[in-house]
Amino acid sequence: MGLAVCRSLASADCRVIAIVRSEPSVELQRLENVEVVKSNISDFEPRKHLMQIRDATLIDCAWERGFEHNWLGHLTQVQLHLSFVENLILSGIKRVVSIGSRHELGNVEGEVSESACLAPTNLYGSAKTALFWLLQSLCKTSEIEFLWLRGFYFFGDDDRNSSLWSKIIESDRNREAKFLLDSCESTFDFLEIGRAAN
Repeated sequence: MGLAVCRSLASADCRVIAIVRSEPSVELQRLENVEVVKSNISDFEPRKHLMQIRDATLIDCAWERGFEHNWLGHLTQVQLHLSFVENLILSGIKRVVSIGSRHELGNVEGEVSESACLAPTNLYGSAKTALFWLLQSLCKTSEIEFLWLRGFYFFGDDDRNSSLWSKIIESDRNREAKFLLDSCESTFDFLEIGRAAN
Protein backbone atom coordinates (compact mmCIF):
# COMPACT_ATOMS: atom_id res chain seq x y z
CA MET A 1 0.00 0.00 0.00
CA GLY A 2 2.81 2.43 0.89
CA LEU A 3 4.39 2.42 -2.57
CA ALA A 4 1.00 2.99 -4.22
CA VAL A 5 0.30 5.93 -1.88
CA CYS A 6 3.73 7.46 -2.59
CA ARG A 7 3.19 7.00 -6.32
CA SER A 8 -0.20 8.72 -6.12
CA LEU A 9 1.07 11.63 -4.00
CA ALA A 10 4.13 12.14 -6.21
CA SER A 11 1.96 12.27 -9.33
CA ALA A 12 -0.16 14.95 -7.57
CA ASP A 13 3.06 16.97 -7.05
CA CYS A 14 3.03 16.49 -3.25
CA ARG A 15 6.23 16.40 -1.23
CA VAL A 16 6.61 13.02 0.50
CA ILE A 17 8.87 11.57 3.17
CA ALA A 18 8.63 7.78 2.81
CA ILE A 19 9.82 5.90 5.89
CA VAL A 20 10.73 2.33 4.91
CA ARG A 21 11.96 -0.60 7.04
CA SER A 22 13.86 -2.46 4.37
CA GLU A 23 15.69 -1.54 1.19
CA PRO A 24 13.41 0.76 -0.82
CA SER A 25 12.35 -0.35 -4.26
CA VAL A 26 14.01 1.19 -7.29
CA GLU A 27 10.66 2.66 -8.28
CA LEU A 28 10.24 4.40 -4.91
CA GLN A 29 13.76 5.84 -5.09
CA ARG A 30 13.05 7.27 -8.56
CA LEU A 31 9.80 9.04 -7.67
CA GLU A 32 10.08 12.82 -7.83
CA ASN A 33 9.29 14.78 -4.64
CA VAL A 34 9.85 11.65 -2.52
CA GLU A 35 12.57 11.58 0.14
CA VAL A 36 13.23 8.02 1.28
CA VAL A 37 14.28 7.48 4.90
CA LYS A 38 15.31 3.95 5.87
CA SER A 39 14.15 3.49 9.46
CA ASN A 40 11.83 1.47 11.64
CA ILE A 41 8.99 3.61 12.95
CA SER A 42 10.34 3.03 16.47
CA ASP A 43 13.69 4.60 15.46
CA PHE A 44 12.44 7.46 13.29
CA GLU A 45 13.67 10.84 14.54
CA PRO A 46 11.15 13.54 13.61
CA ARG A 47 13.43 16.37 14.76
CA LYS A 48 15.69 15.68 11.76
CA HIS A 49 12.73 16.51 9.48
CA LEU A 50 10.97 19.28 11.41
CA MET A 51 10.81 21.70 8.50
CA GLN A 52 9.18 19.13 6.23
CA ILE A 53 6.70 17.64 8.70
CA ARG A 54 5.38 20.76 10.43
CA ASP A 55 1.70 21.13 9.40
CA ALA A 56 1.99 17.92 7.34
CA THR A 57 -0.24 14.87 7.05
CA LEU A 58 0.91 11.45 8.24
CA ILE A 59 -0.35 8.49 6.23
CA ASP A 60 0.53 5.42 8.28
CA CYS A 61 0.76 2.26 6.17
CA ALA A 62 3.54 0.65 8.22
CA TRP A 63 1.73 -2.25 9.89
CA GLU A 64 3.80 -5.43 9.70
CA ARG A 65 2.68 -8.94 8.73
CA GLY A 66 -0.99 -8.11 8.26
CA PHE A 67 -1.61 -11.37 6.40
CA GLU A 68 -0.53 -13.40 9.45
CA HIS A 69 -3.77 -12.88 11.32
CA ASN A 70 -2.80 -14.52 14.61
CA TRP A 71 0.84 -13.37 14.87
CA LEU A 72 1.52 -12.35 18.49
CA GLY A 73 3.57 -9.38 17.27
CA HIS A 74 0.37 -7.56 16.31
CA LEU A 75 -0.02 -6.70 20.00
CA THR A 76 3.33 -4.87 20.06
CA GLN A 77 2.48 -3.09 16.81
CA VAL A 78 -0.21 -1.11 18.63
CA GLN A 79 2.29 0.55 20.99
CA LEU A 80 4.83 1.11 18.17
CA HIS A 81 2.29 2.93 16.00
CA LEU A 82 0.84 4.90 18.90
CA SER A 83 4.31 6.13 19.96
CA PHE A 84 5.23 6.92 16.34
CA VAL A 85 2.11 9.02 15.84
CA GLU A 86 2.49 10.72 19.22
CA ASN A 87 6.09 11.75 18.38
CA LEU A 88 4.96 13.20 15.06
CA ILE A 89 2.09 15.10 16.70
CA LEU A 90 4.60 16.63 19.13
CA SER A 91 6.70 17.59 16.08
CA GLY A 92 3.84 19.51 14.49
CA ILE A 93 1.86 17.33 12.09
CA LYS A 94 -1.76 18.42 11.69
CA ARG A 95 -3.52 15.34 10.31
CA VAL A 96 -3.23 11.60 10.91
CA VAL A 97 -4.48 9.12 8.33
CA SER A 98 -4.16 5.49 9.36
CA ILE A 99 -5.05 2.35 7.46
CA GLY A 100 -7.49 0.02 9.19
CA SER A 101 -8.69 -3.38 8.10
CA ARG A 102 -11.86 -5.26 7.42
CA HIS A 103 -10.67 -7.66 10.12
CA GLU A 104 -11.83 -5.14 12.73
CA LEU A 105 -15.38 -6.06 11.73
CA GLY A 106 -15.00 -9.81 12.11
CA ASN A 107 -16.69 -12.20 9.69
CA VAL A 108 -19.00 -9.96 7.68
CA GLU A 109 -19.97 -9.91 4.05
CA GLY A 110 -21.70 -7.24 2.04
CA GLU A 111 -21.90 -3.51 2.48
CA VAL A 112 -20.85 -2.02 5.82
CA SER A 113 -20.98 1.54 7.11
CA GLU A 114 -18.41 3.41 9.18
CA SER A 115 -20.66 2.92 12.21
CA ALA A 116 -20.68 -0.88 11.85
CA CYS A 117 -20.08 -2.83 15.05
CA LEU A 118 -16.44 -3.87 15.52
CA ALA A 119 -16.13 -7.55 16.40
CA PRO A 120 -12.63 -8.80 15.46
CA THR A 121 -12.03 -12.53 15.43
CA ASN A 122 -8.22 -12.62 15.23
CA LEU A 123 -5.21 -10.84 16.77
CA TYR A 124 -4.69 -8.63 13.71
CA GLY A 125 -8.26 -7.32 13.82
CA SER A 126 -8.12 -6.90 17.60
CA ALA A 127 -4.85 -4.96 17.45
CA LYS A 128 -6.11 -2.73 14.64
CA THR A 129 -9.30 -2.06 16.61
CA ALA A 130 -7.29 -1.11 19.70
CA LEU A 131 -5.11 1.24 17.62
CA PHE A 132 -8.22 2.85 16.13
CA TRP A 133 -9.65 3.73 19.56
CA LEU A 134 -6.28 4.88 20.94
CA LEU A 135 -5.43 7.08 17.93
CA GLN A 136 -8.92 8.55 17.88
CA SER A 137 -8.53 9.55 21.52
CA LEU A 138 -4.96 10.85 21.09
CA CYS A 139 -5.88 12.96 18.06
CA LYS A 140 -8.98 14.35 19.75
CA THR A 141 -7.08 15.47 22.86
CA SER A 142 -4.27 16.86 20.65
CA GLU A 143 -6.78 18.66 18.38
CA ILE A 144 -5.41 16.84 15.34
CA GLU A 145 -7.58 15.78 12.41
CA PHE A 146 -7.90 11.99 12.33
CA LEU A 147 -8.98 9.74 9.48
CA TRP A 148 -9.21 5.95 9.72
CA LEU A 149 -9.42 4.34 6.30
CA ARG A 150 -10.67 0.81 6.60
CA GLY A 151 -9.17 -1.18 3.75
CA PHE A 152 -10.81 -4.34 2.58
CA TYR A 153 -9.24 -6.35 -0.24
CA PHE A 154 -6.78 -4.97 -2.78
CA PHE A 155 -5.02 -6.36 -5.80
CA GLY A 156 -2.22 -5.02 -7.99
CA ASP A 157 0.68 -5.07 -5.49
CA ASP A 158 0.74 -8.83 -5.47
CA ASP A 159 4.51 -9.40 -5.62
CA ARG A 160 4.84 -7.58 -2.29
CA ASN A 161 2.28 -9.38 -0.10
CA SER A 162 0.66 -12.71 0.79
CA SER A 163 -2.82 -12.18 -0.62
CA LEU A 164 -5.03 -14.55 -2.56
CA TRP A 165 -3.79 -12.90 -5.76
CA SER A 166 -0.14 -13.41 -4.86
CA LYS A 167 -0.86 -17.11 -4.19
CA ILE A 168 -2.50 -17.45 -7.62
CA ILE A 169 0.43 -15.68 -9.31
CA GLU A 170 3.01 -17.79 -7.45
CA SER A 171 1.19 -21.02 -8.30
CA ASP A 172 1.07 -19.99 -11.95
CA ARG A 173 4.80 -19.15 -11.98
CA ASN A 174 5.57 -22.53 -10.41
CA ARG A 175 3.20 -24.26 -12.82
CA GLU A 176 1.26 -25.71 -9.91
CA ALA A 177 -2.28 -26.81 -10.71
CA LYS A 178 -3.50 -26.49 -7.10
CA PHE A 179 -2.91 -24.48 -3.93
CA LEU A 180 -4.47 -24.47 -0.49
CA LEU A 181 -7.47 -22.20 0.23
CA ASP A 182 -10.07 -21.99 2.95
CA SER A 183 -13.64 -23.21 2.43
CA CYS A 184 -14.25 -20.63 -0.35
CA GLU A 185 -17.72 -19.89 0.99
CA SER A 186 -17.17 -16.14 1.40
CA THR A 187 -17.74 -13.44 -1.19
CA PHE A 188 -15.46 -10.40 -1.23
CA ASP A 189 -14.98 -7.36 -3.45
CA PHE A 190 -11.48 -6.32 -4.51
CA LEU A 191 -10.21 -2.84 -5.34
CA GLU A 192 -7.13 -2.14 -7.46
CA ILE A 193 -4.46 -0.73 -5.15
CA GLY A 194 -3.75 2.33 -7.32
CA ARG A 195 -7.42 3.34 -7.13
CA ALA A 196 -7.40 2.82 -3.38
CA ALA A 197 -4.26 4.96 -3.01
CA ASN A 198 -5.79 7.77 -5.05
